[in-house]
Amino acid sequence: MKKPTRKKIVIFAIITFLLVSAAAGVATVLFTLSNLNAYKEDIVTFFNKTLNREMSYENEEFSFYFGPAFTFREIKIKEKNGKDTFATIERLTFKVAVFPLLVGKIVIKKMHLEKPAGILYRDRDGVLNISDLLEDQKTPSIEVRRIIVSHGAMTFTDHHIVPSGLTINLKDVDLSIQKPVWGRATDLKLLAAIDQKGKKGTLSVSGSIRPSVRNESLADSSIDARIIVTGLSMDQYGPYYAKYLPIRKAAGGLDIDARIKGNASRFSSEGSVAVKKLNLQYPQVFHASLTPKDVSLDYTIQRTPSEIIMEKLDLVVDDFKMSGNFAIKDIDKKDPLITAKASTSPVSLEKMGAFIPYGIISKDVADFIKTHIKGGTYQLEEGSILGRVSQIAHMGENENCNVLHVKIGVDKGILSYGKNVPVFSGIKGELEFRGRDMLLNHMSGKFGESPMTLEGRITDYCVPGPSGYPFTLTMTPGQKEVAWLLGIDAGSNFVFTGKTFLRMTGSGTTDNYKLDGHWNLTEASYNYNDVFTKPPSQNNQVAFKSGFKSGEWQIEAFSLWLASLRINAAANYRVRDKYISYFAVESNPFKIENIISNLPQMGKYQPVGSMQFALTGSGMSKSIADLDLHGNIAFSGLSFRPVETFRAISLLKGSVSIGRNSLDTSLLTGRIGNSPMHGVATLKNFSDPSVSVNVSSALLNLEDVGLQSPSGPVKLKNFTGDIVLKGNQLLINGLSIRLNHSVFNVTGDMPDVNKPFFDIRVTSPYLDMDDIILLSGVNARKRKKSTSKEELSLKASVYSDRGKINSIPYSELRTTLTYRQRTMDIPALEMNAFNGGFAGKGYIVFPTGGATQYNVDFMISKMSAEQILKHAGSERVSIKGTLTMKGDLTAEGATLSDLKKTAKGTATVLMEKGSLNKFAVLSKVFSILNVSQLLKFQLPDMMTKGMPFTSINGTLSLKDGVLSSDDLFIKSNSMNISVVGKTDIVREELDHNIGIQPFQTVDKIVSYVPVAGWILTDDKRRLMTLYFHAQGKWSDPVVTAIPFKSMSKGLQDIYKNLFRLPSRLITDTGEVIIGR
Repeated sequence: MKKPTRKKIVIFAIITFLLVSAAAGVATVLFTLSNLNAYKEDIVTFFNKTLNREMSYENEEFSFYFGPAFTFREIKIKEKNGKDTFATIERLTFKVAVFPLLVGKIVIKKMHLEKPAGILYRDRDGVLNISDLLEDQKTPSIEVRRIIVSHGAMTFTDHHIVPSGLTINLKDVDLSIQKPVWGRATDLKLLAAIDQKGKKGTLSVSGSIRPSVRNESLADSSIDARIIVTGLSMDQYGPYYAKYLPIRKAAGGLDIDARIKGNASRFSSEGSVAVKKLNLQYPQVFHASLTPKDVSLDYTIQRTPSEIIMEKLDLVVDDFKMSGNFAIKDIDKKDPLITAKASTSPVSLEKMGAFIPYGIISKDVADFIKTHIKGGTYQLEEGSILGRVSQIAHMGENENCNVLHVKIGVDKGILSYGKNVPVFSGIKGELEFRGRDMLLNHMSGKFGESPMTLEGRITDYCVPGPSGYPFTLTMTPGQKEVAWLLGIDAGSNFVFTGKTFLRMTGSGTTDNYKLDGHWNLTEASYNYNDVFTKPPSQNNQVAFKSGFKSGEWQIEAFSLWLASLRINAAANYRVRDKYISYFAVESNPFKIENIISNLPQMGKYQPVGSMQFALTGSGMSKSIADLDLHGNIAFSGLSFRPVETFRAISLLKGSVSIGRNSLDTSLLTGRIGNSPMHGVATLKNFSDPSVSVNVSSALLNLEDVGLQSPSGPVKLKNFTGDIVLKGNQLLINGLSIRLNHSVFNVTGDMPDVNKPFFDIRVTSPYLDMDDIILLSGVNARKRKKSTSKEELSLKASVYSDRGKINSIPYSELRTTLTYRQRTMDIPALEMNAFNGGFAGKGYIVFPTGGATQYNVDFMISKMSAEQILKHAGSERVSIKGTLTMKGDLTAEGATLSDLKKTAKGTATVLMEKGSLNKFAVLSKVFSILNVSQLLKFQLPDMMTKGMPFTSINGTLSLKDGVLSSDDLFIKSNSMNISVVGKTDIVREELDHNIGIQPFQTVDKIVSYVPVAGWILTDDKRRLMTLYFHAQGKWSDPVVTAIPFKSMSKGLQDIYKNLFRLPSRLITDTGEVIIGR
């Protein structure tokens, strides 16, 4: 074994000495420090001075387990005011480095705070209660190499944000800091739980931090760490951003994972921010609550003293994604420059409509989007901002709007202008914001169901003043869209087929807008309610130029081409007041027959001829009746058939002049069938129209106006009419016609043209009943189809100076009558005839499919019997005297024979001061009498002189064509005659019993036979009467004398009453005369 050298021994001895000396020194120091009670006051003084706060603790201990360690328990630190608690520490342990003690330096290897609880707050002035500690950056006399906090807690109350205090609690705080020295980088790890009013969050910080040094701002501190925050309750921290953003509510769970390196003026960061169940209410920007389920943001950002650059910005909101970048340059200057670019994924309006920031969009654009855009998929294809803050803040000034450029792709867009306008759907194209303009590029879609394309823009949308709306639209309209454009119902009454091309262009502002268009309808086929129809390939075009200015829509020019017809028009329409203030319309001369195929309903009228019209109207009215109208409609060679039953109106020539609230025709001439006509017409007051017509014809054939008679053509001479239609009332101011010898002058009215009732008055110098019967037989020619169920009703009063009824002359005829429901009621009729008078009343019923029924009550006063019989054409019977008769009569039938068969009634008859002449029955009675055997007197000659009578009276009864009487009594100066029996007026046969009392005419025996009243007796005062029976034809009856006793008891009673005979006859004259 080799022995150590002397040198080595010396070195070893020195080392051993030094170690022993050091150990002794350390032991001496440790022994000294271990007596903490001796240094308690010094320790407290040190901490009080360092923290500038009063500190105390309950007890302490020293240990030397893996090095010296000092432990203090139940530490309390007061606030600067000495009253409030600043912090408490359940246990504080210092582990001290040994070797520095040898040189008199204290180095704490680890400071371990167990369950510390600190209280931070910021007062209303914004000053933290630890601001003095942050400002004092003196290097402490004791070096601390590591600080560990276990299970700590901290309460932060901010009175500056919320005067009553906003409190944030950190619990379970675990903190590790390596070498915490001002101005030097310090490793930092922090874990904590955030208590947010029952909502739990976490905070994690891992990295390093370099606190700023003396004379540097705290903002100069730098950090290089990863910060992770989870479950941060956004609504808890609302007051911090409410000062800058007037957000009503922001709720949700916020997660942050960010890496930050640098200080406040120069740093870089990347990370992500995520929000769960966001509920954002920011009405100043978003008009609806934002409630996405998931929101996430990935970013990369760099900050220098002069700029902020966000190189990466990826935002995801549920299914919506946005990518872009952002930069603010010259932030150290007064007017920084902002640049940004962004693009998004396609998103439907239904999902992201609430995210449209209406509050920062111009009001017109925002209102347009909210009111009219109802759906679609939209994509920000390109969006960029390049401009100064001053430019962005004042986008409406100068050319500042050039800082923004946006392109938005649209697909399946839906645009609506209300339920009465077809919807724009399937819109596809590009919406571009460029400079002052918003462009609509390559737009296509459907208007209703009609394909369309659109190129347009909104100019100067972002600057003060009116915006312009130039556009060019092309469309192929379908049936429903055409109906809307024409303002008609698109139901089954309108049919439109065929391909047409509509092109419209517009330009100008809302206060001064121009709209032009051209529509080629040649290839179309359309029909409206069978009123208007157009076949395909017929030339048909529409062109217009219009404009809106000063609240008035002005149609400068409107042209319509249809076959050979061209119509030009212009008009002004006041939009706010909704009325037309001016219009003008005119046509070229055109042939009606060239467009008759377009008017199916007109075909039945068979119109031909030439026509031209022009019309203007002006004023400030709300109805056409108040407009100042002027115009003219001229026609020549016009022919048409007004109604099916009329013959054609032909060769009509004239014009219609239109004036203010009136319409007048020139003298119109033409023909109806073969009847020449001429007349004029006037219409007044369009709002309550009154139409007057004056028409005349030298010879009017009623068949030409649809009336026909079974007797043949009825022609009226000198026909004139003055008729007025006002509302539903038809006034007949005058209607005059001449038919044969009769003249009719008619006035009256029809109160309601919808109800066929006439109230008329007829006066005439001469009326012939034959002519009236001829007119009554006139009927309207039957239509092929008739839907009217109402029948004519009539009320009339008639006066005629003279005339004839069935060849009976009359004068001063007056009557009133009504006709309703096929019944004519005549309440009164008076006239003079045969030197006497007639009065009566009654009614006539015209049943459908039955015989006409007559019912009349009448009174005849003192008519000439001779004239009546003479008028009747009776040659075998002649009676003179006055006739008075009163009675009633009913009958029914279509012919005189039917009337005789069904006639029924009664009448009382009185004839006075006359004579019976040519009376066949009496002639045969007188021829039977053997006068020379009875009395010697001269009987009347019935064939020459007749038999005078004082009166004839009696009661007549008529039934089933048989006229009967049982009290007809003839008084005369020569004899009394009574007639009892029946007369068949149908067969012209009679069956009479005749009683005769010879009286005053037997003057040769007057001196022998006394007279007592009407009774003639013999010397025994027995009554003398003669009886006969007549039977057979009126013209030649068989007359025989009969004895009184041979008559029936009833007949005897009748004669007893007539001749006032006693109940028992003494003498039967039949025995004297005929020997029975």
